[in-house]
Amino acid sequence: MINKFNSLISMAGVAVSLLLILLCPSMSWGDWSVLFFDDFDDGNYDGWSVTDWKGEPRPAPDVVVSPEGYSLRGVGSGYTTPPPVDTWISHPVSISDVTELKIEMRAKSGPQWPNRAVVYLVSGSDYYSVDDYGEAGENETADLDCYVNGLRDFLRYPIGSRAFEWHTFAWTRDANGWWSLSIDSNVEWEDFCQDNRLTSFDRISLHLLRNQSEIEWVRISTSEPLTHDECENAIAVEADEPYNGSTTRATGTDTSSCSYNDTNDVWHSFTPRFNYEYTISLCGSTFDTTLAVFDDCNGTELACNDDTKPGICSPTLPTLQSQLTMPLVKDLTYFIRIAGYDGETGDYTLTVTGPVCTERPAMDFNDDCKVDFRDFAIFSQSWLDCNLDPPELCWQ
Repeated sequence: MINKFNSLISMAGVAVSLLLILLCPSMSWGDWSVLFFDDFDDGNYDGWSVTDWKGEPRPAPDVVVSPEGYSLRGVGSGYTTPPPVDTWISHPVSISDVTELKIEMRAKSGPQWPNRAVVYLVSGSDYYSVDDYGEAGENETADLDCYVNGLRDFLRYPIGSRAFEWHTFAWTRDANGWWSLSIDSNVEWEDFCQDNRLTSFDRISLHLLRNQSEIEWVRISTSEPLTHDECENAIAVEADEPYNGSTTRATGTDTSSCSYNDTNDVWHSFTPRFNYEYTISLCGSTFDTTLAVFDDCNGTELACNDDTKPGICSPTLPTLQSQLTMPLVKDLTYFIRIAGYDGETGDYTLTVTGPVCTERPAMDFNDDCKVDFRDFAIFSQSWLDCNLDPPELCWQ
């Protein structure tokens, strides 16, 4: 394996800067910053080098239609007798000083032996590899393989009856070095391996064995600092613009009046532009949320909700997410506290619903989406103002 990577290091002609792509808007990833993303939908392998395991150039594997758009399909196996058919694709990256790390891919591997869709995150001869491994006569597995300084750790998680289907795999390493595995956004194996020896990486390599193995996309992310753990650093939100965040690393000592032991909190602020009854919602969040609204930091709690009534967040099922509706006064700033029942944490979606400005009138000087006497007062105050230099040009 190391020889393969040493060969890949010497490959020439790979000189494309790292592509930074925004996350899919339909997916919530909390406070994670994307370092690398590719979904292969353009089909032209921008920045990728395609070789065999010795580093010799090979034809690019096919980009084929898949459930979420397109996918990269394997073309052969390194286990075959000569002439071997074995394709690697690699992309240079420059990732340094990473503590919290998430390696993700959406992939599938079929039952024909051997089938494997692998993502390698590489630093010289060292690497982390994560893969979807499907094989005839066995259940599909999700694997994590660490090779650092000549030492190897290999862990395998059986997928069972979900074998040989499309899955989104996420291997996440937290600040303490513990790796956890999620499949389709569900945590399957938490804190199963501790390792934080690799913090910088120079490339990503993909290996697909057999044409039943496919990868739809690959994403590498690192955590961003949790800036809104305190009310004084509350992140402002706008009406009808959902905010996706996470309380995973939140701390705190306060609790809300309507729940129990919800100390791990984050804060947002909202300043309404109209006197109106607004709905503040955490529907779509991944944990048992609590929601409270305050008039100021260290101020008075104005409203609180733990669990919504059945049918609010889901048309049929009771949920553990929070939502409340309350009248708000325009131009006053309100502070929204988000936490979890009995210390629970996770990803959340915050949405404040109320009137929004669809199109500003031309003479709307105070940005309230209407023209009234306030705009006339602003116009009158500016009447005959002139800032031309020389001044004699003002009245020409």
